[in-house]
Amino acid sequence: MNSLERRHAATERYARAAAAINAVFDRADELRAATAAVVAAHSSAGDPVQGARAMLEAAACVETALERLRSAAKAAAAFRTKSDLASDIGTRISLLFPRGLVDSEA
Repeated sequence: MNSLERRHAATERYARAAAAINAVFDRADELRAATAAVVAAHSSAGDPVQGARAMLEAAACVETALERLRSAAKAAAAFRTKSDLASDIGTRISLLFPRGLVDSEA
């Protein structure tokens, strides 16, 4: 492999790493938005039944967003340490990479 090929290979690895790490930040933003939607659904509930329904729908979005965040973090862990990824988005490593979840996926 010549110098130009090595340079391209390295650049591609860095691009994949940046994309994976950026995806973690994107998914963290999605989780924050989904969490805010639960709070908004609770705050704007006039009818308790409609409010409960809105909160359940919003909570399902939170669950999906959390799963997507953990999936993105797992992919990004190939390029950055788990503790650094958790620190980057302001959470604890045990919340981003729960032991039971990680062990069951291995």
